[in-house]
Amino acid sequence: MAELIVKKNRGIFVFQTDDIVYMEKNKRKICLRIRCKGCTCCKCCSRCDAACECCNTEFYGRFNDVKPYLDNRFMHCHRSYIINMDHIVWMSGCEIFVGDNISIHMGRDAYRRARKMFSDYLNEKYPEKTLKNAKFFL
Repeated sequence: MAELIVKKNRGIFVFQTDDIVYMEKNKRKICLRIRCKGCTCCKCCSRCDAACECCNTEFYGRFNDVKPYLDNRFMHCHRSYIINMDHIVWMSGCEIFVGDNISIHMGRDAYRRARKMFSDYLNEKYPEKTLKNAKFFL
């Protein structure tokens, strides 16, 4: 299991890359959205919101500094997002739905790139399936 080590406010945090749903870049900060595992601040994973501190971590950094620690599951399809493709639930109408009902909206070109990267990833991950012929990915 790979790990991402983040230094923040005199502390060091270790995150399992399997638990990372997506990363969002906002100016000089990266917001790391983590899969909720029944934290104490919310009763149900679907109630986690942007204010949930145990599911979101912000730190100063650049995507180019983080990308070497990520594997091929993570796609950088938009300048503001890196998404873990294992957590993608649904893609439709320029939106990507990940994790617990979280939607990420992007422009047509970025969405087209994301759709292609996701399709290639699924074809690589499940070669025995006939995803290349499936119309629902195109």
